Amino acid sequence: MELNELLEIAQKEHSQRKTVEIRCCIAAGCLSSHGQAVKDNLEASVKTAELQNTVQVTGVGCMRLCCQGTLVQVENLANPPASKLYQKVIPENAAAIVAAIHGETTNLQESDLNQPFFSRQLPIVLENSGKIDPERIQAYIGANGYQALYQVLREMKPSQVVETMTKSGLRGRGGAGYPTGLKWGTVAKSPGSKKFVICNADEGDPGAFMDRSVLESDPHRVLEGMAIAAYAIGANQGYIYVRAEYPIAIKRLEIAIHQAQHLGLIGSQIFDSPFDFKVEIRIGAGAYVCGEETALMASIEGKRGVPHPRPPYPAECGLWGYPTLINNVETFTDILARSSCLEQPRSLLLEQELQDEIKKARIVCVQKGINSTECAAAWDVVEEIQAEIAHQLAEKPLKTAFEDYCDEYPELAESRIYDL
Repeated sequence: MELNELLEIAQKEHSQRKTVEIRCCIAAGCLSSHGQAVKDNLEASVKTAELQNTVQVTGVGCMRLCCQGTLVQVENLANPPASKLYQKVIPENAAAIVAAIHGETTNLQESDLNQPFFSRQLPIVLENSGKIDPERIQAYIGANGYQALYQVLREMKPSQVVETMTKSGLRGRGGAGYPTGLKWGTVAKSPGSKKFVICNADEGDPGAFMDRSVLESDPHRVLEGMAIAAYAIGANQGYIYVRAEYPIAIKRLEIAIHQAQHLGLIGSQIFDSPFDFKVEIRIGAGAYVCGEETALMASIEGKRGVPHPRPPYPAECGLWGYPTLINNVETFTDILARSSCLEQPRSLLLEQELQDEIKKARIVCVQKGINSTECAAAWDVVEEIQAEIAHQLAEKPLKTAFEDYCDEYPELAESRIYDL
């Protein structure tokens, strides 16, 4: 697959969007509140009302307000302010939700999308959660999925990827906080005829469902992160170790792997490069201790999951005695947001004059649907611009200045700066 083919899939996904999208949460929390039945009834109600040409029902990942599930969001592309989030929805409410699209009144509970619970959140790892169908690779590609992997394979050397991760400052999200770039660099330098990448999805802490939310809501993001890591350290085989208590996550991972293999995004000669990478799932029996990396590797090898002393560390002598990189689910998904270099295919960085009043102003422009604040460096730049314009153009808001700038540079018309 080439980049143009990837972009064609993304373009087709965008062009097929309908005027109204009804998103129904089908993550584990809402499924336990009959979320699948709600989605089925919504589809039936749309068909009964003969609205198939204008209304699309989509099952999406976690919407984060699990205590009020099942959650259903209605987004009207023609009138964004009319978007609504219904809470505690039951299957019998489906017809009323569809009827409300055309202005009919309803007594259903609504959640305020501007409340602090939502407005103060900045989704990074979960940026796609609640927006895309986790069981459709086209939806992930439509959210610029696999573009970072393309850039890494076609434009960067493995050492450059490691260097980029080191500069990003990302630390392991599994709890220890070990610098991700340093760990990758250690594995990359370790000699070995084989190397492995392991995604630790054995989330054994009681009541801890962070990894589960990611796996259920955006499995392709995990796969893309693993592939980038594998390229950086020189591995061709990856394993996702997930506990058996997460059947929905396992199912969606299996679907994601099959879809990625079908499109050539995982497997042999990815993006027509010499890089091969295959991923397999290993299901744990639920032993809490298997969340520890040495016990986890023993379990993958078919042995009893018992920790062993370190050193040697997995980076030097891991799975079957070969150098092995082990990162948490969140770490693999976080690398796509934390590294400014890996964000390059999604971002447009321009250095131009902002009219005559501001010289050498740096403006980070982000393609549709991508939130620039998810790169800390980009957000710092935007804040600097805000301060500079506030000082030099006291009577001219940043948004007005940017719109004037767009008039001079039409290529920016389709872009936006977050939170102008």
